[in-house]
Amino acid sequence: MSKCICGGNWRALIEENDHLFDTRYKYTDGTRYLFRGILWASSDFYYEMFNPLTGTSKLLSCVGNIEGHGYVQVH
Repeated sequence: MSKCICGGNWRALIEENDHLFDTRYKYTDGTRYLFRGILWASSDFYYEMFNPLTGTSKLLSCVGNIEGHGYVQVH
């Protein structure tokens, strides 16, 4: 029997943030990132911030919000 992984905090995080997927952000140092989604890792849930210039990602704890990590939306 398979276990559903969509309960609890996971579902709430997705509902709160899915409209932000692929949104552009700027970090306090001016570096630009793309919010690609939420990662479910063995230890916690993380926001994935992708830097298209370097091809690298930063993982931010989902405790709180993206702005609390020093990022602002870029329109």
